[in-house]
Amino acid sequence: MDAFETYREDYDAMLSEEALAQRERLISDRNRHPEYLVHQAWTALWRSFDVYTDNMSELRALLVAAETDETLQTELFQNVRAPTVRTAYFRGLDKTLHNALAGAQAGVS
Repeated sequence: MDAFETYREDYDAMLSEEALAQRERLISDRNRHPEYLVHQAWTALWRSFDVYTDNMSELRALLVAAETDETLQTELFQNVRAPTVRTAYFRGLDKTLHNALAGAQAGVS
């Protein structure tokens, strides 16, 4: 029998109220533990960095598409038809640029 099984037997022997109180104490202890707090801070930092990286990848993809896709280039600069492609492209570019800048600002603060 390992330590976990011993702990499990002790826990199972408790009354439901005792078990609930013990569980609340353990959660409270964990939430105040310095290593847990550091872990939470690093997790938040990595999540922010992942979002920033995704935003920059989307922005780069839009810019590369305008640079390399000849059909898109034509649609962006044509003036014969309604500018639906141009409008949609710049709307997406504005949104992605805003997200990238907001992510950079969040990373700074």
